[in-house]
Amino acid sequence: MKAAQKQLRIDVERQIGFKITSSSDIKVFINLLGEYQIEDLSFNTLRRFWGLLPQTKASKNTLNKLSLFLGYQSFFSYINEKNKFELWHTEVKLQRLKYKEVLTSSDLKFINKIGQTQGTVHYFITLFEHAVQYEKWDYIQTLFNSKYTNLFIKKKVEDLDNNIKIASLIFIKLKSIPLSDFKELMTKLIDIKNFKQNIIYIYVDLMNMNGRYGYLIDMIAEKNLEKEEEIFIKLLKGQVYFFNHGKTKKIRIDESILITLPETLRGRYLGFQILHASQISDQNSEQYYWKLFFDLITEDTDIRNYLHEFIHHLLLAKRFEKMDDLMSKYYNEILDIFHIHNYLDVFLFNLIDAMSSYRDSNTRRAQIVFKNLDKDKILHNSYCDYYLMFYNISGYHLSDSQKEKNKFKQEYLNLKELTGFMLFSEDYLLNFFK
Repeated sequence: MKAAQKQLRIDVERQIGFKITSSSDIKVFINLLGEYQIEDLSFNTLRRFWGLLPQTKASKNTLNKLSLFLGYQSFFSYINEKNKFELWHTEVKLQRLKYKEVLTSSDLKFINKIGQTQGTVHYFITLFEHAVQYEKWDYIQTLFNSKYTNLFIKKKVEDLDNNIKIASLIFIKLKSIPLSDFKELMTKLIDIKNFKQNIIYIYVDLMNMNGRYGYLIDMIAEKNLEKEEEIFIKLLKGQVYFFNHGKTKKIRIDESILITLPETLRGRYLGFQILHASQISDQNSEQYYWKLFFDLITEDTDIRNYLHEFIHHLLLAKRFEKMDDLMSKYYNEILDIFHIHNYLDVFLFNLIDAMSSYRDSNTRRAQIVFKNLDKDKILHNSYCDYYLMFYNISGYHLSDSQKEKNKFKQEYLNLKELTGFMLFSEDYLLNFFK
């Protein structure tokens, strides 16, 4: 039993993303438990369980509640799942699922359970890749059916994490296959609605808009689109036109529907309008959309998602004062290191903080903030490496030595070559802050 409790501690720490070694860590963990409506584990109980106080035998309630946090019904269920025979049984059952022609609802419930209890999407990816290899399109259709697969039901940030994991891993696969095979495969996959919604529209690969990802968007644009898809593609193409030509084209929609759009898409539209207004020096329009951004915030608005695309467009428009204003209002709400997608927001906001400090001649502070950015978490050849363009711009201007400047400049030019975007020229790098 002691071994099982030790493993329980390890699995909890894996789930929350940090080791519990102090009373401060316990306080953070209690806040996380509260998000899961698990509120009857006391500060001292948890300190005893992690050995920060003299240990006593853990109660059944403590073990059950911690197991519940991991997605199990009880500590008994947790132990059964960790049993080596049960793990082997799981592997065998998943291997057999590969060779079925049709997935049943019970099969999908089993896949969901594995994703929830083991915190991995590996099995889902394995089944997808095998089905692609053998061209089992009905199988893939069922695999992405949100009626059965709750991996794509985004009720909490953790659900979005799973969605991002799946989208990222699938695109690693899609980028690795020959171009002719890729094109043939995508004619099948883009007709699967939930594949578009949960893979292509989640993994927005800006760096590859002149390549494979742009090819996908062009293919989709020729189909009959739902209203949200149409808006998403218009705005994405509008942004890429800016990257390729250094100017924007006017895009407008019926703005009475803005409040009904997902926060990310709403923020993308409002941000694009400010970018366009900045291009044509229309201060009245810019101020209108700045005010509209705040007017559309309700108590149900997910600020992180709403800000993500909006502030990104402000960066392109170089509206640093507006970005500073947003950071002062919402920085604490997006400062969340526990989730995959939100690290990108933290990275972007801190990068903007460094840029703003540099513009305000507070170079020392800018250098400190910049050096604390973890560039390795912004993976190359992924949907988030676009941020590295601005990372290298900042690094170039904040470096004290010519050697360091040359390093950032070369990395920037390599990314520019990869994208083919005219906007990101050497002149853009040199004069970004002017």
